[in-house]
Amino acid sequence: MNLVLLSPGELDGERALLRGSRAAHILDVHRAEPGRQLRVGVVGGRMGHAVVAAASGRGHEALVE
Repeated sequence: MNLVLLSPGELDGERALLRGSRAAHILDVHRAEPGRQLRVGVVGGRMGHAVVAAASGRGHEALVE
């Protein structure tokens, strides 16, 4: 199972912003692009899904459900 693990500090309400090597991993391994749904989990929290809202060379933003 491919799961994007998020730290609580990466969340801002329902949004997660990933940068650097984490954003590169999302792009390369998960082939993230806007509209793509990913399985996510929060360290010490719940698992669910997120939809990639934006992707650029600066990072990826996802809406966590």
